[in-house]
Amino acid sequence: MAGQRLWTRDDAGADVALLDREFKPIHSNNVQRDADSFESFIHDRVAGHKPMAMNYGVENPVLEGQLAAPRSGAHPIQANFTLITEGTVYRWFAFQNGSSAKWYSYGTQTGYSGGGVNEISSAMNAWNSYTAAKISYAYSGVGSGSPGGLGTRNGVNEILFSDPLGEIAGTFNPSTGGVVGQGGFNGVTGPLSWTSPFAADAAHPQTTFQAFNITEGNLTIQDGVSPTAGISSATLAEIVAHEFGHTLGFGHSADTTALMYFQVTGLGASLRGDDQVAARWLYPSGAAVPPPSTTPAPAAPSGLTATASSTAVTLQWLDNSSTETGFWIYVATGGSFSRVGSAPLGANSIGANVSGLSPGVNYQFYITAVNAGGESAPSNTVTTALTGTQSGALTAAFIVSPSSGVAGSTVFAFMDQSTGNVTSRVWTFGDGTSSTATNPTHVYNAAG
Repeated sequence: MAGQRLWTRDDAGADVALLDREFKPIHSNNVQRDADSFESFIHDRVAGHKPMAMNYGVENPVLEGQLAAPRSGAHPIQANFTLITEGTVYRWFAFQNGSSAKWYSYGTQTGYSGGGVNEISSAMNAWNSYTAAKISYAYSGVGSGSPGGLGTRNGVNEILFSDPLGEIAGTFNPSTGGVVGQGGFNGVTGPLSWTSPFAADAAHPQTTFQAFNITEGNLTIQDGVSPTAGISSATLAEIVAHEFGHTLGFGHSADTTALMYFQVTGLGASLRGDDQVAARWLYPSGAAVPPPSTTPAPAAPSGLTATASSTAVTLQWLDNSSTETGFWIYVATGGSFSRVGSAPLGANSIGANVSGLSPGVNYQFYITAVNAGGESAPSNTVTTALTGTQSGALTAAFIVSPSSGVAGSTVFAFMDQSTGNVTSRVWTFGDGTSSTATNPTHVYNAAG
């Protein structure tokens, strides 16, 4: 465009809620702005309290737990964090003055002891307990009056259980997954002068910024979220801790083990290496300390073997690391590998049983080790055929992940869940195309 600089924000895969000037959703997934005008707008208008929010979702649980995209290779700690609006610093200046941000809850979350308050406390503690940073969130009890949510400023830091204002579309459904929580801030003042304590990376240097002071935060938990819907107490605490990270001014991390990674990691409500670097950079404790030193990912497991029965597989492997905190199992049936379970197996594990499988089907498995430094390279891959045959009448069935996406971009993975003695398959995708693969993938070129 004749040399014109543009800012483009593509939020198709980032779980970001964009609001317009009237606080209504922007439905386009690709928003462009003239760079000069937009940068001027940010600095001139953000003090007018434009709301910022980010969502955290989980995908459809399959087999024995959460399946996520496979990850391989070692990922040592480095500065992979982002700010909620990269290039602009938003932070709670109250912390450096010794004050706390007090949060109040509204309603309850059915199925959790304490109605969700215990998970809130665990999530806050994840950030407060990291003493190398100066962060102070406090739960101050049940709020009074009517909540405002992300769309209304009322001077109260709110935790809304069961989405009373309908800020997250629909109701959480364990069969299809969806957004569990949404967190952000809608009150800021400034700009003020702030100097970062060290250079985390090129995008986050040691320099003086014109930073904005966060004065009001908000967090909403979706209705329908409960232990019976597949969101355990530990998972909810991790998700809330992630959302609190957004309310602190952090965006998503590229580190797949980080609390601020855009998917649930299963590592719990705790800061990992990249989160710690981010916390020390944006909320320094006052001590002149460098970011945490690099911790290497653990050595990969080896010698994986599999023993099959009609509906289960017993896996055994060699643990070649003394620093791992857990192990992930990955499974495939002819297509791409997916992770089994919503949390890793414990440290020093050398075997596991994967159940609920289909007789007569060939399965492939590999194992990785994980710690705060990242995930190891994969072990050897084993292929095993379950004993017995699929019997009874043929019943066609399948699952697909993700459940929604963007035309021309999102790759949908289909996994056959049919029963009976299946010898061949024909997939009809509804857009005039088909496949005979066991577990195909497909990109839809048009919406609908």
